[in-house]
Parts: sequence; structure tokens; C-alpha cells
Amino acid sequence: MRPGRWWGFGGFAAATAAVVMAVVALPGSRPGGFDPVSATVALLALAVSVFSVQMAVRASRWQHRDVTAAAAHLLVDVLDEANTAHRHLLGDAGTEITVRFLLRPASAHNAAGAATGSDLSQVVDYYETLSPRRMVIAGAPGAGKTFLALELVRRLLRRRGPGDPVPVRLSAASLDTGQETATAVETWLLHHLQQVYGLPAESARALVAARMVTPVIDGLDELDRAERPGYASRAGQVLRAVNAYQDVSGAGAVVLTCRSTTLQALAGVHLWVRDAATVEIVPVTAAQAGRYLAGRAALPGRWAPVLARLRADPDGPLAEALSTPWQLTLAADVYEWRDPLADGFSRDPAELTGAGLDTPEAIRDHLLGLLVPAAVARLRPPGDVGPERVRRWLSELARHLNANLEAMPSLGGRVLSGTDIVPHELWPLAGRHRVRIAVAAACATLWSGLYALVVAVTLSAGGEVSLSRHPWLLVIPPVMVFLVWDGWRVVWHRPKDVNRRPLMTRAGRRRFAGQVGRTAGAGLVIGVCCGIFLEYAAGRGFAAGLAAGLGAGLPAGLALGFFLEPPVPRVRRPWEVLRTDVVLLLGSAACIGVTLGVALWLADGLALGGVMFVVSWLLVVPATGNLALRYVAFLLCTRRWNRRWLPWRLGRFLRWGYDAGLLRTAGIAYQFRHRELQDHLVRSP
Repeated sequence: MRPGRWWGFGGFAAATAAVVMAVVALPGSRPGGFDPVSATVALLALAVSVFSVQMAVRASRWQHRDVTAAAAHLLVDVLDEANTAHRHLLGDAGTEITVRFLLRPASAHNAAGAATGSDLSQVVDYYETLSPRRMVIAGAPGAGKTFLALELVRRLLRRRGPGDPVPVRLSAASLDTGQETATAVETWLLHHLQQVYGLPAESARALVAARMVTPVIDGLDELDRAERPGYASRAGQVLRAVNAYQDVSGAGAVVLTCRSTTLQALAGVHLWVRDAATVEIVPVTAAQAGRYLAGRAALPGRWAPVLARLRADPDGPLAEALSTPWQLTLAADVYEWRDPLADGFSRDPAELTGAGLDTPEAIRDHLLGLLVPAAVARLRPPGDVGPERVRRWLSELARHLNANLEAMPSLGGRVLSGTDIVPHELWPLAGRHRVRIAVAAACATLWSGLYALVVAVTLSAGGEVSLSRHPWLLVIPPVMVFLVWDGWRVVWHRPKDVNRRPLMTRAGRRRFAGQVGRTAGAGLVIGVCCGIFLEYAAGRGFAAGLAAGLGAGLPAGLALGFFLEPPVPRVRRPWEVLRTDVVLLLGSAACIGVTLGVALWLADGLALGGVMFVVSWLLVVPATGNLALRYVAFLLCTRRWNRRWLPWRLGRFLRWGYDAGLLRTAGIAYQFRHRELQDHLVRSP
């Protein structure tokens, strides 16, 4: 049965029960016993509220059904995200390196219309000539695959027409390879659009079904630790899922980035992206590297030894080390930085021509070794810690990610990522069971103490604990046991969200006020009717029932109206996830605390009502905030006394790493700026 029919059936059943009760049980009603009048009114109010809530939910679902409007909203957020990533990759200089690429013909399954090659400035024209529009960007480590894909996204968005799809970047590590292959990419896109951009499920489903979203999958080579992944590898599973992604004309549009060696290994087991044009990025020549360094330098004379070496030995170790945009940009970042409080530059580029740097690997490790101290000198980290401590914390994260890559462990049906750093999902770093045991023990201890406090206050207020007078005391222990068990049972908690963008427009505020008003009114009617019914049945009278209903129904209705407000498209950064989850957690706890506190205050006195307000807060927050509580337990389990030490303010540290250019973002996850940096931190902790 469709969900809308369930709503209608529930409202019809409540109204029918109200009519039957009014006809059959109305005669003979008496105060202090069962009151069919109150029950009839309550059921009628329930029917009305069910209808009101159903209409609000239907309005929220149809609000984003228009695919064109949803795509337009999505474009704004995707373009903003792409521009931010572009500025972050280029750094302060903002100078692009000309990236050229050549077609690498495959033995079969080539896309039609592919030219022999092009460059960064013509990448959109090259892509739009492909039929189908499937493109694989290959190259050496640091060749600029991510940057080329990002530029393709930015330029496609700027050229996009009303009916064109919206390209969306995804990290290959975020694909759940346990999904059915035929629908894995669709499910992946649905989850990404809802989690990262806040699209309602109906809007995301409509966009994916209409193929109005083009997945741009980055980092296929970062899924497996093996140098030559096979058919059953995670990279192989992603390729099979991409091949199964279809539209009405055949193969669905997709863009994918991967190292050349990984593609060759997969081709060796007869696995490749079908009907795609595979292009390979050409290495930067010594002359191009020299022109880039001279053009970016504040004082080109400082780079004279490096430029001379590049001209004299265009195929030597220095030219080979600077043949990738990643290491070329890294060299400029390290040696062009100058302390604002000093007159000169911090380092001399002539170091790159030293006797000890006679291999490309030695030059790479030298540059990577200077990156963390340069980042710390450029932007002071939280707590004003030194580069040694920053390097240790980053190395701990890198070791955890590389261990996941080597063993590919699965936890709760999910393979732990080897590239993504999601703060609230990082708790397995401290041990698979240690954090969960700490949370369960803390909740059990807290709730046992709260229960004892409630019993003590009840004894002092009423003289004795009577289950007939206080039946809710019998319900609390099994509820606590269930909550402890449920917190242990759920391995991965999904973050909640708080929407504030609807209040930024007049239409949004009007819609929000109307919805909250409807649900608050429905909650008020239900609360008053139920309160009158319960209090009148207990012999306390109409006034007590009215007060109890007002105190309990109105906060519940307001909470329901707030939490039903449909989400709108917006980009979620990694640092927003825990913050918004905690805000919603405290808001829900406040609504429940006020409701229970007022109801028990009117029923049993101010002392018990006040205690229950505090108790409900301390009971609800751990019960509904397992994500935040588990994150706090994880931080407690990664202190200095532990062999795995991370900063107490981990979120602030990761945000600093992003601002300092050591990390990048991919959806709601952080990643190291480059895989080579992650590997270097493990090799040289």
C-alpha cells in the first residue's frame, strides 16, 4: 500500500472509531471512570491531525518534484563547491599549469567522436563530442587527474543549458560495493545527493531517474593497496558498477579518474570502462616547469640554479620530479612562502640542486618533508602546537587509512575507507569494541543513577513508591536496558540535520510558519483532549486536564512541525555534520524535557516535575545522540596515554589542516591533499 493511502486509512479508522464510540458508549458516562466523550473528541482530533500532517508531508514531497527546478538548485551548490575546491588546489598563487592529454585507444569499446588529444582549455569541447559521454582520465601519480576533472565540472556547469545534466564529483571510496551491481551507481548517487547536498529523497530520486546528474568519480586507484588490483578488487567492483549504469540510449554518462598503472592492471583481467574515451595526461616538460616557476616567483633570480638545471638536463632527476603538476606546485608553495614578520624567504630553491637530491624519489620525499613545517609556519595550528606534534597526529590518521587499505576490514557491513576521514565515523581507529563498550558503560551508569534519583524524589514527595500512583516507574528499567542494547547494536549512526536555509526567504518563512502552525495546532488539540480524558478519568477534573494537555501537546506539536520541515539543497562541509547533529539533539531533548516536566509538575507537584525535566534531558540526550556520544568516547580513547594519540579538538584540527592546504574535502569527508602525502607520513612518521 502506498504511504499516502496509509495516512488516509489511519485518519479514516480514527474517525470511524470516534463515531462508533459516540453512538455506542455515550450513555452512562460518569466522572472518575471511562469518559467516552473525551475519548470521542480525542479520536476526532487525531483524525484531523493525521490529515494535517499527511498534507504537510505531501506538500514537502511535491515541493521538489520539478526536475528542472531541483537541477537548478543543485547547480548552485555544486558550482560553489567546485570553485572552493579549485581555489584550494591552486593555493594563494592562483596560477594554473597547462595540462595536455592524449587519447589512449583501447582494443574495443571506445567512445565515438574522440579526438587524438587536447588540453585543459578545450576539455569541455572534447568531452561534449563523445558519444556516449563517458571519459576516463588517466595519468601518473600527481599528474593532475583530479584538477582536470574539477575543471571539467566547473566549465560544464558554466555552459549548462536548462535540460543538461549537472556533473557531481564523488569519491570512489564512498561507493558501497556491497550493493547490487546493476543499481549500485544509482543508489550511490541517491545517497550522495541527500547526504552532501541535502536534497529530499523524492527530488534526488527524480534527478537520478531522469539522468540529470552525471557522476564524476575521482580516485579509483585509491581503493586497493595492491599495485595490480584484480577482477575481485574494489576497483574492479566499481568498474563493473559503472558499466552497468545505463540510460535510455545505452551507456550512461560518467567521468572517472585513475592512475594509468591501475587501468593497465584491470585491463589485464579484461576489465575496463565500456564505451569510454580513455585520455592520458602528458607529463609537464622541463621547459613548461621552468616557465611556471619563473612566472610564479616573486624574485625569479632566486630560481636561477633550478632553471639552469632544468635547461641543462631536461630528462634528469629534477626535471622528472617536477614533471607532475602536484610536485611542481608543491615546490613553488614551499620555496615561495615568506614569513610576514621577516624580510626574506624561509628557504632557498637552490636546495633542489644539492648533491643529496640525485633521484626523483629523493626530491619527492624532500618536498613532502617540508610541507608540514611550511603549513605550520604559514598558518598557526590550534593550540599553537609545533610541526612535530602536527606531523604525529597526521601520521596517526595516515596509518589508520593505510591499514584499512591493506587489510580492507569490514565493520557493520561496511568496508572501512582507506582515504576518507569522516570525524564521526573515525571511532574504529581506537579499536573495534573499545569505544562502543565505553558508551554502553557510561549510559548504563548514568541511567541507573538517574533512576535512583527519581525514586528518591518520589519517596520524599509522596511518602511511598506506589506503582498504581506512579506506573511509569515500572517502565523506565526495561527502557534503559533497551536503549543500552540499541546503542551497542547500531554500528553506524547516521547524522541528523538542522535546516536553516528555508528561513532565508519570505516564501520559505511563510511555508515554515504554516507547517509549524498546522502541526502545533494538531499537537495542541491531541494533547488537550488526551489530557482532559486522562485527568477526568482519574478524578482530578477538567482544569487539570486542560493544563496538562496544554503543557504536553504544544511543545510536542512544535517539535513535530520543526522536524517535518523538508530539507533544501545545500552543501554540507565535514565540520557541519557533528555541529548540526548536536543542535538537533539538544532541541529534541528540550521539547521532550518540557513536555514531561510540565505534565508531571501538574500531576504530582513542582519538585517531581523539575526533576523529570532534568532527568529527561540526561536520558534523551544519550539515547538519541549516540553519534555525538560515540565521538566523545572516541576522543577519550585517543589520549596521550594511549598508543594512538589524537588532538582533543579533532574537528578544529582537521579544519585547520584543510585551511593550511594539507587536507581536502570530498563531500562530508576529509582526505589528504594527495595520496603521496598520506604514504609519506606512514613511511616517515
